[in-house]
Amino acid sequence: RYVTFIKNNIANIYKGLKQYEKALNTHLEIAEGNERNKDYLPLTRSYNNFANAYLFLKDTVRSIEYYKKSITLAEKHDYKRELAALYNNYGSVLLGQKQYKKAIDLTSQSLKLRKELEDNYGVASASLHLAGLHLNSRNFNKAKNHLYFGAKLSESIDANELKIDAYDKLS
Repeated sequence: RYVTFIKNNIANIYKGLKQYEKALNTHLEIAEGNERNKDYLPLTRSYNNFANAYLFLKDTVRSIEYYKKSITLAEKHDYKRELAALYNNYGSVLLGQKQYKKAIDLTSQSLKLRKELEDNYGVASASLHLAGLHLNSRNFNKAKNHLYFGAKLSESIDANELKIDAYDKLS
């Protein structure tokens, strides 16, 4: 268990250095250890890391495959925090594919979970993501509501990157 934890840090360093193949290979080792140990929470995270790595490698098909695999495992074990992030991440991929309705549904689920978890940063982020989705689907009233809410919450928690995102979308 500790080995997989340390290897996860190494994989994240590779990702930060934009060495995505090395990150992916290290995450594969981690997943194998998590599967052997029947450690499902870290395995859920490993699948999410695979999905992210494949996304950076521009392999959307495999990225989606691992987002779905991770979501299935997280739903089975009721890992709400992971589900909130996964729904948001997968929704971003669907945004890129212009599948706005499905992306809005997933991001709305993410927002609901983040509210339950009282994760203000996550709530602001999901609200702004939803605003962007509604802007892209030309539903300006819904976009405006999410934008004002996300901007206000971003201000209250002093999340600069979210404030920048909010003002960019507002403009």
